[in-house]
Amino acid sequence: MLEAGVRRSGRTIANLDRLVPFGRIGRPEDVAALVAFLASEEAAFMCGSLVEITGAQAVA
Repeated sequence: MLEAGVRRSGRTIANLDRLVPFGRIGRPEDVAALVAFLASEEAAFMCGSLVEITGAQAVA
């Protein structure tokens, strides 16, 4: 979906990468790692937390 939208806009993935302080847009693996953690026993005591996976884009 992202690639199709990028093509329609005339931009490239590299254009989007430059907008993110970490130097790249997020990948499915980035989200999967958090989901695996939250589903694990290591996160058993977490409650009501907000975890942003933005590559620091939200704070830039």
